[in-house]
Amino acid sequence: MVALPVIKCHAAGNDFVLLDNLQSVPYDYPSLARFLCRRRFGIGADGLLVALPASDAQTDVGLRIFNADGSEADMCGNGIRCLAKYVMSGTTYSSATLRVATKSGTVRCETIEAHGSPSIRVAMGVPCFAADGSGQAGGATRRLRRVRVGNAHCVVFTGSEVATFDLRGLARDVNAGARLGEEANVEIFRVVRGAIELRIWERGVGETMACGTGACAAAACAIEQDLVRSPVSVAMPGGRVDVAWKGVGSEIFLTGDAQIVFGTIIDIPENTARAEAPVAAG
Repeated sequence: MVALPVIKCHAAGNDFVLLDNLQSVPYDYPSLARFLCRRRFGIGADGLLVALPASDAQTDVGLRIFNADGSEADMCGNGIRCLAKYVMSGTTYSSATLRVATKSGTVRCETIEAHGSPSIRVAMGVPCFAADGSGQAGGATRRLRRVRVGNAHCVVFTGSEVATFDLRGLARDVNAGARLGEEANVEIFRVVRGAIELRIWERGVGETMACGTGACAAAACAIEQDLVRSPVSVAMPGGRVDVAWKGVGSEIFLTGDAQIVFGTIIDIPENTARAEAPVAAG
């Protein structure tokens, strides 16, 4: 067995196991993710965050993100905030900003005051829209808005109740025919009194309490369609975030808190933890 120190953390209920691997120990990350994230049998989480050494002088830390099924994600807005909370609250880090190397490029984080409490603001990059489409999804013909905010998303607007919507069926229909690992995250949203109410189905996980990139994708679609104004509050089952965006071609910003829940040491079977060679940050 391998004794592995890990951190449990969450942002708006989107929970993660964070592995501090700044020493670049060679681990089998997909196997670790499946072992650690399995609820009731492991620690339980939506995903595994792996903190890695900075890849160059332009970044402070690297991050790789693995879904609960072991597949790798390009970006995670809530995971970025959890990593920033962990690094920036440490005794050896004194800056109010953090530059994180991810598979989708370098992401900038900063600590700010929002709604009277400390929050983390993340520059999430420029949303990339695909052409509008429509199709049979969730039992009806719907307008499907595809947008990439680090990860691929398919956003659907509804005027009806979000809480009772068949999100599982919508995600199944949207991703029908997609190759394994290339499915989109799927969001259903409505606008209530100038704010967004959102539910998310994440590739490799299922429905989650929150999704940072999903909140950005839905907000970008709603702002582009003049359904809401920036900045907009996005309410998800696990909590709220704020999204600010000036429009097409502009960078989108995600603001919310993150919480470190506990640190522990867990015994991992050696054949689960071991990797043949070190894996560098993407």
